Parts: sequence; C-alpha cells; structure tokens
Amino acid sequence: MIGRNDTRRILESACLLKRAVGMIAAMKSSILCCAMILTLALSALNAVWADSATWNLHPISNDWNTAANWTPATVPNGPADIATFSTSARSTVSLANVQIEVASLIFDTVATNYTIIVGGGTGFGELTIGDASIVNNSGRDEEPSGERSPPPDSRSV
Repeated sequence: MIGRNDTRRILESACLLKRAVGMIAAMKSSILCCAMILTLALSALNAVWADSATWNLHPISNDWNTAANWTPATVPNGPADIATFSTSARSTVSLANVQIEVASLIFDTVATNYTIIVGGGTGFGELTIGDASIVNNSGRDEEPSGERSPPPDSRSV
C-alpha cells in the first residue's frame, strides 16, 4: 500500500520530470534556432564568395569568360566577386562579347605583366570594377585597354 509520503514523493518526481522535460524542450528550441542562424550565415557567406577566382597558371585560352581558365573553375562575374591574377603562361586576358562586373581586380606580388583587353576585335565588351577597385601588389604596370566610360560609383575599363 502506498502511504502519504510515497504519494508526495511520486508527485515531487512528476513535477521534477515535468520541469526537466520543459528545460530540455527549451534547450532544443535554442539549439535549433542557433543551427538555423548558423546555416543561413554560412549560406550567405558562400553566396558572397561564390564566384571569386584566380586566373590559372596554364589557362586553356585568354578568354575571361571560360571557367576552366580560373581556380576554382568559375568565372568571376558579380558585384561581390574578386578576380585575382598571379603568375600565368597567358598574360593577355580578353573580354569579348561579355559584360563582366567584379568588386575588385587583385594582382598579387608575383603577378605576370597582364594586358586585359575589353572588347577586342568585336568592338563589344564591358568590365565594371566596383568600389574595391584595382589592387596592384605586383609592382608592375598592368595594362587595361578599351574604351573607358565609368558609370557612377564604379569603374569600367
């Protein structure tokens, strides 16, 4: 037979269990919320850096718009993208029949002398460089060529 003390202990245990379940549920909610925030933050970070790339040492052509010429194999073409240039066997880069927009062009300390031709023989091509501009760490004169007509808040070469 269950006595009064036993009943009280059972009720106390039930209350403690109820509180523990409530605390676990609250913790799960916090953990789930943090996991969702982390997932969204990492997705946003991936979107920001999605198409930034470095011109290859041995690109297959001089065409900017060929993903195989870049590492990773993606064409930098977005307002947050960064195109980086280092040592390369092909130092003439051509933008023909394309409109390219990047946040910045970066020439690293060992960059080859580059000539970037916008339009070339086709007469059409556009390279828009955002506020981050051109960063030349190579100490060499890099040669953008083409008609210059900068739109507001950016630079085109």
